[in-house]
Amino acid sequence: MISILLVDDEPVLLDLGSFYLTQREHFTVDTASNGKEALERLEKHPYQIVVSDYDMPYMNGIELLREVKKRSPNQPFIIFTGKGREEVVIDALNLGADFYLQKGGEPKAQYTELAHKCRRATERRQAQDQIRHLARLYSLLSRVNKAVYQIRTRDDLIREVCQIAIEQGGFKVASVCMLHPVTNLTEIAAYATSPEIPKKTAEPFISPESVPTLHTLKEGRFHVCSDNRRYPHEEQYGRALCAVGFLTSASFPLRVSDGLIGVLTLHSDEADFFSEEEVLLMMEITESLSLAFELMVQEREKEKVVDRLNMMLSAIESDNDAFFLIDTQGTIQYANLAAQRIASKSKNIHAGLQNITDTGLLTTGEIHQLVANIPNSDTGTEKSGINLSEKTDKVPGLSVRPFDHDGSRFYLVHLK
Repeated sequence: MISILLVDDEPVLLDLGSFYLTQREHFTVDTASNGKEALERLEKHPYQIVVSDYDMPYMNGIELLREVKKRSPNQPFIIFTGKGREEVVIDALNLGADFYLQKGGEPKAQYTELAHKCRRATERRQAQDQIRHLARLYSLLSRVNKAVYQIRTRDDLIREVCQIAIEQGGFKVASVCMLHPVTNLTEIAAYATSPEIPKKTAEPFISPESVPTLHTLKEGRFHVCSDNRRYPHEEQYGRALCAVGFLTSASFPLRVSDGLIGVLTLHSDEADFFSEEEVLLMMEITESLSLAFELMVQEREKEKVVDRLNMMLSAIESDNDAFFLIDTQGTIQYANLAAQRIASKSKNIHAGLQNITDTGLLTTGEIHQLVANIPNSDTGTEKSGINLSEKTDKVPGLSVRPFDHDGSRFYLVHLK
């Protein structure tokens, strides 16, 4: 439906215009008898187009156009008047009027033309808005993706994304609320505001209890309030949103492994900011963030594993027994400090470990002595550690444990 605000100081013409326009599909019409009343209506309710007479008391059509454009530069506006002076036409077009139509002639034809102009003006506005919004959101996506690759900590990334949403997305407030991993309570992780919005003014709209953040936390999906002037908010909250000029509000879920971990919430001073395509683009942005968070979680888990491995390695390094890690080719992949000391002092350690040289290689015969009695992995035989001292008297105190890693067989040699 195309919503029209028809402004004229003549009641008969208001009734006539409302009659002809509402006979057509996709039109709704509200009326105002002067410019002051029109501005009051526009503050409380959005209209897709304003159609105004020129010659009215208190405020003529050009003055009304100037004031409307000052408050909402992209508001479609048509001057529809019986006055045909050239200077009025020039002023109207210079101030941003979409069309200038002159009254007169057969009413049905005249209002058919007005309806056609209303459609053209609103379609043009929608196309311009979408191009502008998409350009901003693509810029936002580009900056967010760059931040994802450059920033390695979650908190820093969240703060940067909020700032990018203000600078590139043109939003007035951007905030991220995150679920605490232990208490599952929602906390404000970061937020940013445009320069003209004091942080204290934004506080009621970044809370986890505010709409639409609350809906996304409960339902786990995006939620958009296309126009806060007509959205059924709690009355006081809705008035507060509109009072600071937040006409569109939207929230999008942030996930890790399909589990909800937070919400990105945005407030804009433009009504109907998000079309279907723009919602999909925002979902792509939040999916990029979610992937970054998931990779960060994996990186932290990897760091924990590495820390544990380092602890184990430290324990082995400090052990008085010698440990060697050998592959099937006889290459010594690792030797702890005790093993290195033995290798440096003697070339005849034991019968099973002769000639450990600086090349890090054991001879074929030495490898045979170490692993000849270890069961083959293909036999399904138990592969737990085998102490060769149980198999031969040549190497007392020597045990060998075979294991597979990344498709290859290795041997951990323990020499007491």
